[in-house]
Amino acid sequence: MLRKTALLLLLLLSIGLSRTDAQNNNDINVLVAKAYTVADNQEKAALLELITEHYFRSNRNLDSLIKYGKYAVETYSKLNKPRELARNQLMISRAYLEKGDATNSEKYLAPAAIFFKDKKDILRYARVKSIEGALLQHKHHYDASANAFNEVIELYNTGHDVDDYTAYTAYTGLFGTYTFAQQYDRALKTSDKYFTFIREKFPNEIGSAHLQLGNLYNFTLDHERAADEFIKARNFYAKQNNKDAVASINLQLGVSLASSKKTDSATIVLQQAREHFKKINYKTGESTTLYALAAVALEQKKYEQAGQLINEAITISPPGNPIAAYYPSLQKKITLNMLMADSLKLVNSPEKKARLKESVEEFETIFKKTAGQTTGFISPHELIQNHAVLANAYAILSDYKSAYDHYKLSTALKDSLFGITKMRNFSSVESELNMEREKARIKLEEATKLLQLQKEMELEALRHEYERKQSVAKTEEERQKLLHEEALKRKEIELKYDQEQKAALLKYEQEREIARLEQEKKDAIAATELQSARNVRNLSALGVALATLLLAITGWSYFQKRKDNKRIAQEKNKSDELLLNILPQEVAEELKEKGTTSAQLHDKVSVLFTDFVNFTANTEKIGVQELIEELNECFTAFDQIMERHGMEKIKTIGDAYLAVSGLPASNPRHAQNAVLAAKDILAFIAERRASKATALDIRIGINSGPVVAGIVGVKKFAFDIWGDAVNTAARMEQNSKPGRINISAATYELVKNEFNCEARGSIETKGKGAIEMYFVN
Repeated sequence: MLRKTALLLLLLLSIGLSRTDAQNNNDINVLVAKAYTVADNQEKAALLELITEHYFRSNRNLDSLIKYGKYAVETYSKLNKPRELARNQLMISRAYLEKGDATNSEKYLAPAAIFFKDKKDILRYARVKSIEGALLQHKHHYDASANAFNEVIELYNTGHDVDDYTAYTAYTGLFGTYTFAQQYDRALKTSDKYFTFIREKFPNEIGSAHLQLGNLYNFTLDHERAADEFIKARNFYAKQNNKDAVASINLQLGVSLASSKKTDSATIVLQQAREHFKKINYKTGESTTLYALAAVALEQKKYEQAGQLINEAITISPPGNPIAAYYPSLQKKITLNMLMADSLKLVNSPEKKARLKESVEEFETIFKKTAGQTTGFISPHELIQNHAVLANAYAILSDYKSAYDHYKLSTALKDSLFGITKMRNFSSVESELNMEREKARIKLEEATKLLQLQKEMELEALRHEYERKQSVAKTEEERQKLLHEEALKRKEIELKYDQEQKAALLKYEQEREIARLEQEKKDAIAATELQSARNVRNLSALGVALATLLLAITGWSYFQKRKDNKRIAQEKNKSDELLLNILPQEVAEELKEKGTTSAQLHDKVSVLFTDFVNFTANTEKIGVQELIEELNECFTAFDQIMERHGMEKIKTIGDAYLAVSGLPASNPRHAQNAVLAAKDILAFIAERRASKATALDIRIGINSGPVVAGIVGVKKFAFDIWGDAVNTAARMEQNSKPGRINISAATYELVKNEFNCEARGSIETKGKGAIEMYFVN
């Protein structure tokens, strides 16, 4: 949902070629057409570099980038150029990573990583390491992931050739990795550097930085600070009118508010998120929000409502929803809590006790299955609470050994996750950062006072200088000139110090915004330790279920649309295929990029018309349905013939078929291709007539010349061609004979050296007078 979230790697690519041609959307279609028609692989490779540069930098069309990137890989393989091959493989890996497809990203990264491993090309070596870090994080190899990201950051900070965006992805990835690995003190230290960097280099991404910091505070159970960060992120995206981002942040904000026992406020923002997801038909987001609302209802002990919400979440969840793995666990937990609500009745009712035992077994089975998963982000909060719930349930069932076992597991996990040492380290880092920020504030005050003093001294010196000059001035004109000079110099001094003051203030504001001045810990370390322990031991069903959700969502920050992107890609492919059935590829690309297309003149094309003989009369003989089936089979074959000869089908008009050769990509053999296609059509019709008594006969006409091509309409639009050349081609077909190809003199001049043609002389035509015609034998 967010354009940039936790580990979204929008990696830049520098391919060292001119961007001038590819930046122009009107020219990209020409480049694509040339790339598919040029015979020389060296020239083709150069064209493909320009095309991929356009789709990566200007258009950000990842599907097209991957498509033409693969074409470039194929071309460079033929040219035996390993560096260019590896460079394009790296580009494809980045594009797949941005789409959330880790499998294909890793596939294309592997050979590129081998080539760039020697560090001779630091720029691309750093990009390889950044992608490696993200993929390792996805596999939960957090130490290796952090090492990869840290190496990139070290190269960047020591002045090596590492671009800003690669450094950005490394900082972002490192922050996320430390958070997922529960190394909270390191994550907090990284966040301070991360905010400094992102504020300076990518201020438009500061919202995602606040979002990540909010997640970090949630994992350390500081839900109030987490909510503050989420609100900052939400306000940032609200100013940009990014409603999708606002809804996603409301989902996480609702979780934080609920974890702080502000269940009413949590319900409001979660409902807002749900309404937006429902409005845009984003089922994954809507079902995830229902999951969070179910957890809130469980905390409020509204068991029936909680059950309805989780059931609805399961019902509407689309295939591949990464959060759906947690739904059954919450569903069974709701049932289990409902049964345990009245422990006295359970003890005195064998029937209810049996139901409880069955529910416990079901919940424990799902719990073990979830805990045993090797993919996805499994929250330790979930493990802690599940063990605690099972301990309580087994105690009610008088199975004290199982109850004790689960209690021990729960306590051990609490200590490992929120041990005193870990929380003390986190608190210590916070204090150090606050101290550094306070020093920055004091430094700003001192710099401001010094600048003010210097300005006043300089202005005073200027005043004394011009008072002296005024005293010796002889005329009024001279005195006025001195006053003017003094005023100008005074303005120069004021401007100079204003600029210096703004520079000092800007430096401070950057540091202050990077990590706001926070109040110091209200309690001593002992009080912090006590509160941490109290928070851990009182983890409620809500806190744990929602913490699970948060970890899943944050993991999802990088791969949040991993499955949905596949579904969206499938739907996009369907729509693209449908569009390509209507429009030529280059025109379709222009329409998708700009929303409009412009009509263009193509001065060297050949227009082909076909028409079935006695079509209306045949309708009465063989029936409408059979005739329609006949047309469908014939036109399908014609479509295949057009594709084989590089022609564009324009449209069918009843039983007539119109196609053109030589556009949208120019082709010097447009006339020859049109004649070859016509001959294939005749061969197909002849074969069909030989095997089927009711098969139709056909006339074909071809004319060459200039046409104007473009899209007609704005709703049910169609690609069409206009011009005298089209009208002449229609006259060629009308004056042809069954089973013959009739061509104009313009076409004859282009094909006479390759085809045996028979002159027919000048023939009178409707509306155009006498036209010279030829049959192709």
